[in-house]
Amino acid sequence: MSEPEREPARRPGRPRSAEADRAILGAALELAARLGLTGMTMEAVAARAGVGKATVYRRWDSKEELFADALRSVAGDLPVPPDTGSFRDDWIVLFGGESSVITPAALRIMPRLMAEAGEDPHLFRTVYDAMVAPRRKIAAELVRRAQARGELRDDLDPELVIDLVVGPMVYRALIAGADLDSLRSHLDAALDTLLEGLSAQPGRAAAARRRRGR
Repeated sequence: MSEPEREPARRPGRPRSAEADRAILGAALELAARLGLTGMTMEAVAARAGVGKATVYRRWDSKEELFADALRSVAGDLPVPPDTGSFRDDWIVLFGGESSVITPAALRIMPRLMAEAGEDPHLFRTVYDAMVAPRRKIAAELVRRAQARGELRDDLDPELVIDLVVGPMVYRALIAGADLDSLRSHLDAALDTLLEGLSAQPGRAAAARRRRGR
């Protein structure tokens, strides 16, 4: 009795091209910033990236899924910083962590995306869920830490504190396209000013600023 005929070994699938992935993700960001998520199409992304439509559809089922991955590719995952014992220093560490995961491409494109998101609800929701919400969750933890140790007033709304700290940074990025170094200097100055009003002990905040020579 002869052995059953074996099927030939199946060749492994063609591996994904990292270069194609980068081109597609970059094209998705550029088109979303220029056209909004409503105006962006998978076909336009493929054309912009110089790949076939099938290449895009093999990787992503929808433009929303593609755009979310494109955001993550330039924004990265931000870890919760360790407790430094200081609200100001916690934010400096958080910004340092942001600097290590965010890319120059994100700095160039995020101001345009944020402006465009105001007119495009789908774009806004995708940007918020993929990038803004996780970072606000971490920032709220920094506020609660400072309140728990008596550094910030306990009547403060953490969401409002986040807006007060981050708002000047977003505004600076929108109007000046600031790089990370200038944003870091802007954060230093903003925190020094804000802590006078947010601190449970304003005199201590002013004394700490004087010790730093500001």
